[in-house]
Amino acid sequence: MTIDKQLPSTRTAELDSICLKAEVIPVLTIDRLEDAVPLGRALVEGGLPVLEVTLRTDCALEAVKRMREALPSASIGVGTVLTPAQYRQAEQVEADFVVTPVLPKRSTATEWKARCRCCPAYRRSQS
Repeated sequence: MTIDKQLPSTRTAELDSICLKAEVIPVLTIDRLEDAVPLGRALVEGGLPVLEVTLRTDCALEAVKRMREALPSASIGVGTVLTPAQYRQAEQVEADFVVTPVLPKRSTATEWKARCRCCPAYRRSQS
């Protein structure tokens, strides 16, 4: 199986390379777009080069885009991704990784297949 046919959640080596950059990954909810870059810069300069921005606000994707432009050395991901459409939006802003609390049973590799690394934020029970 080639990497293009794998579910992104199986790309553990790629996720590990991002996660190993920092002992702590701040999870950010950006309410005001003008706060995104200064907050990101302060965290990166403080030794936290991996940041996750949740999709809980209307400005989240634009915040990621601006942070990516202003902080090229940082790994910036998108969290609270609930649908394949949101996954595609994360790709469009060039997120380094995606965190999703759910990969529905009906999801297919085609729906979630992407260049962006995906990390399920939970483990589905075996039952």
